[in-house]
Amino acid sequence: MESITLSIKTLQQILNYLATQPYNEVVNLINTIQVDIQNQPSKEETENKPE
Repeated sequence: MESITLSIKTLQQILNYLATQPYNEVVNLINTIQVDIQNQPSKEETENKPE
């Protein structure tokens, strides 16, 4: 799967917008975003990773 990098501010704005939409229309998208975030390596893991 391809990935992109978004600033936290941008992601918060997207989630804030989605929160104003009807629940049934956005619940799956919000859940997918949350799962993807949880599956990201932590900042410490990426900084300490040997190249």
